[in-house]
Amino acid sequence: MAPGGRHPLSGGYRNSTSILDWRLDTTYAIQTFYEAEELFGGRGRWIDWDDLDYNDFQPGENAPVPGAYVLIRRYDPDQGIWNGGSHSMMIDEMTVYRTLSGRVTRVEVTILEGNSGDKVRDDRVLEDLLELTPAGSEWIGTDRKIVGFGVDLDSRGRPVYTRGKLRWVTVPEIRLSRRKYPRVHDPVWEGHFAAVAVELARYAKLVRRGPTVKGQGFDPRGIPDGKKAWTFPTKRGAAEVDLLSVHPLPIKGLILVWEGYIPTGVEVEWAGADRRFRTVPVPDLKEFRDFQGAFPFPVIFGKSGVKVRYVRIRLPAQGRKAVLQELRFVYDWGRWRESEADF
Repeated sequence: MAPGGRHPLSGGYRNSTSILDWRLDTTYAIQTFYEAEELFGGRGRWIDWDDLDYNDFQPGENAPVPGAYVLIRRYDPDQGIWNGGSHSMMIDEMTVYRTLSGRVTRVEVTILEGNSGDKVRDDRVLEDLLELTPAGSEWIGTDRKIVGFGVDLDSRGRPVYTRGKLRWVTVPEIRLSRRKYPRVHDPVWEGHFAAVAVELARYAKLVRRGPTVKGQGFDPRGIPDGKKAWTFPTKRGAAEVDLLSVHPLPIKGLILVWEGYIPTGVEVEWAGADRRFRTVPVPDLKEFRDFQGAFPFPVIFGKSGVKVRYVRIRLPAQGRKAVLQELRFVYDWGRWRESEADF
């Protein structure tokens, strides 16, 4: 369970077939995920700050819901640009104040956030979302505004949230002044990530049912994600993943998570569209052979990432079966290594 109710992304962002990793380590990567999911009709929707319309307020369509991701960033009103210093939040509960005629006057939310003063917080209240965008006069802290919201969708494209955490309160009719929505630019998004989102959306349409997997010595079903696993035989075994096309994001390597028994002699290879496989050095983990529990370790393809379509994992004969619980692809999202700002 998470704030706002059950999430379709219970395994992290890898619930998408196009992103095989649960972790996105920059706010631009998270925004790109939601943008790409929306473009190809997947499991998420991105709502920009200037989509928020109190005269036509539709939770999950042009407004957030409980459980929605909230991105804030430093805003320079003089230049009209977003200027780094990002921070992630999540809406826990939401109260919408509206008149009898249906006009929304204010939207108040309670927030859950990590990395806030080096701790997790659940005590922040945002009294009015629209006031905290570039269209309003209020600020989060001294210099941050809301960039937008990520909404999770179910398999039918409906927003996922707990209805009881979205409350409606009727207030007297009041006269509202017209909002001015300034033009705001984000040089990083416009210069790089907008194009990445389009490429990811194209790829997601191709790989809607997931990459294909073939095995030698056993029959792997899907890609290990913590729920389904590969059980390699005691005799020699291998598995090959075909991503169906070169992935639009360069891949820096893999994270292999073995359960209970760490096999020795593991071989890993990758190839681009040409199927010319390159062998990758794999750490020798003999000293961890009898480790109990889940054991993750990295396999590095290249520090700046490489263009990958195929991945092979081979195991020589072992004294016992080896179980690969999770196979994560580590992506290179570009030269912007924006760590989330402590807030």
